Amino acid sequence: MTERYDEIAATHYAAYRPPLHKIILNRVLSENDLFATGVDVGCGTGYSAIALADHCTRVYGIDPSPSMLTRATPHERVVYLGGAAEHIPLPDGSVDIVTFAGSLFYADSDESREELRRVSLSAAVVIVYDFEVLLGDVLRRCGIHAPEAESDYNHRANFSGVSGFTELAVGSERVGVEGTASELAHVLLSDSSRFDQFATKYRASDPFVALTEELRSAYDRATIEADIYYSKYRIAQAKAPRS
Repeated sequence: MTERYDEIAATHYAAYRPPLHKIILNRVLSENDLFATGVDVGCGTGYSAIALADHCTRVYGIDPSPSMLTRATPHERVVYLGGAAEHIPLPDGSVDIVTFAGSLFYADSDESREELRRVSLSAAVVIVYDFEVLLGDVLRRCGIHAPEAESDYNHRANFSGVSGFTELAVGSERVGVEGTASELAHVLLSDSSRFDQFATKYRASDPFVALTEELRSAYDRATIEADIYYSKYRIAQAKAPRS
């Protein structure tokens, strides 16, 4: 990830993200599912960590990006720490629940699985989820070319079939979230490629105001649609070393 993308994404992610994290967690957790300590791996600017805090006494949001953590939204039950899936700066057997919100595809490895087992208590819950915001229609309406992404990124990445992870639930569906023109503009500009296209269109170094005005003239209330993916597991602890 380049520093420029990091800065652009962090700014607009911090400004607004559709509340999909809470919607998804509500699919796999009930209001009675409460945990002492949670970890959100790849927390970004904090939306996913704060969503997890609804179910925890304390949440540790872990991210390798200083730009994201600098802009992370403060929350009384969330502590933000620099780290990664392969290096979670917490003691052995200290975590009751772990979430990966759009981060497992980049974080899944033998090392990260072992680290996950290390920090987890016996039978800890692991939730993997992701979403794809569907912006094709609004981009076309704005006259922005949105080519098919040439990427091997997999929104459905999960731990199903992986040794040591007992599958409890797997699902996917399409949801819609109502938003304002300015909120939709933040979503559109959170991607560096789209940001560049809008900057060129409006001949502005900061296209946010012009884009918001165009969206406001086109939509009274915008519906932001997204495909969501989620899975839930119980995890086995790492085996103790032989004496």
